[in-house]
Amino acid sequence: MDAIVADGLEKRYQEVQALAGVSFTVRAGEVFGLLGPNGAGKSTTVKVLTTLTTPDRGRAEVAGHDVVREPDAVRRSIGYVPQSSGVDRDATGRENLMLQGHVQGMSGAKLKARVQHLLDLLGLADAADRVVRGYSGGMKRRLDVGLGLVHGPQVLFLDEPTTGLDPEARAAMWEELAVLAREELLTILLTTHYLDSPAGARRGARGERGRALAAEPGRDRCSRGADDSRRPRRARDRRRVGDDAPALARRRLSPLHRPRLPRRGRGRRNGRRRMRAAAVHTWFMVGRQARNLMREPIWIVLLLVQPMIWLLLYGQLFKRVTHLPGGGFGTTSYIEFLAPAIVIMNAFFGATWSGMAMVSDLDRDVIPRFLATPVSRVSLVVSQIVRSALTALIQGIVILLVSLALGVRVHAGVLGWVVVLLAAMLMNSAFAGISQGLALLTRKEATMIAIANFIGLPLFFLSSTLISFRQMPHWMQELGKFNPVNWGVVAAREVVLPGADWGSVGLHLALLAALTVATAGFATWTFRVYQRQL
Repeated sequence: MDAIVADGLEKRYQEVQALAGVSFTVRAGEVFGLLGPNGAGKSTTVKVLTTLTTPDRGRAEVAGHDVVREPDAVRRSIGYVPQSSGVDRDATGRENLMLQGHVQGMSGAKLKARVQHLLDLLGLADAADRVVRGYSGGMKRRLDVGLGLVHGPQVLFLDEPTTGLDPEARAAMWEELAVLAREELLTILLTTHYLDSPAGARRGARGERGRALAAEPGRDRCSRGADDSRRPRRARDRRRVGDDAPALARRRLSPLHRPRLPRRGRGRRNGRRRMRAAAVHTWFMVGRQARNLMREPIWIVLLLVQPMIWLLLYGQLFKRVTHLPGGGFGTTSYIEFLAPAIVIMNAFFGATWSGMAMVSDLDRDVIPRFLATPVSRVSLVVSQIVRSALTALIQGIVILLVSLALGVRVHAGVLGWVVVLLAAMLMNSAFAGISQGLALLTRKEATMIAIANFIGLPLFFLSSTLISFRQMPHWMQELGKFNPVNWGVVAAREVVLPGADWGSVGLHLALLAALTVATAGFATWTFRVYQRQL
């Protein structure tokens, strides 16, 4: 039985031909290696087989499922260990494994037992509850392997599993992979440019620098190598990459394992099932981000203290402006005029920086690792927006409580509180969607910082956050009507000051809601663009 079938795979990145007719098969229970120099297309081949990218031509099946027509079924049947470690460095080893199990549909005692078994098997039990950033390179690599094994896959893909390890650690990794193959009854496909293969592996052919596939920028390329002539080759045993025979290392395991997971996911899932999966996965991803944030005390202090500093400083600096000719403040208490605007301002600036978390996950290859699982793609983006909005909610509550202590009264009562916090969350969500989209397009922290400053300050000063519109030049008043920051300020301020205009409140909340939907669509679109570039 063939666990992996690749037939005439081709992939081009603009002017670069990364794959040109890659064909091979791997039988169930084999340890199969693609051996070739750096830059020969090995990683691109693995990306096709793990559904991270789609081939331009050709066909591939993994565990009996077509990688293009049945990607979800493939993702449930495989484990994937990327070339760069995709572990969450701000979580513990156990938390990484638990989250991976959750997105694979596991839960409860079964998941906990499986995680503990893997920790023992991989020699990580003593470090299971330590944050991963303190792990050695070898420990991180073993955890990577564990993440690929949590759900008991039929096929495990290992892309350069010994990259960055010294010779002794590399030899130990080969031994561990041989043990895993026996223990887990796995089909394993690995890529490597090292000649020392897993212990006991039999080499069918060795890749040499012959005519190579054209390079994929920044990635590995599989060379087309010479055939190993030590044994005759039958047609059904042929393993070739490109037009010539490839390098491979394969090892037959005694028991040929059979598919152990049901073939789920054939055809399109209905909308309700997709929405439920997206909601569950978003919950897990938000929990991951919140847990990591709690491990950074300085951020917690800044999140809670910074808004209070703004409230107190601005409140003292501009406290006499309510007596200026022309008025327009709606109250003689500047702190009452300012408090709801500070809630919105804080939500706005927090949103413009929210994309930095996405950049971090992209840099650490956390996102590509999740893409090789059945996790809802929407949840990877929406969870970042939800996390940012919840942060704005907490900060808004803190600001309002401090404002109450300073004598501010929300004249619309409890409903007024709800409106202020809702406006803050909508404001944050709208700009967090923009920030996530820009993060996926740029993927650079320096660029994100420049964009946040470029967008943030003009919108802030073109709003009535600090001063009434009547005190501004006419042209600023006109531009301010189209400023989303001002929409939030108006909605929040109306319910705090006496005589709320509920029509205006409803209109500006509706505008913010519409903007939130639009920017969430923008973020989702940019995520699809990112996936196409893999």
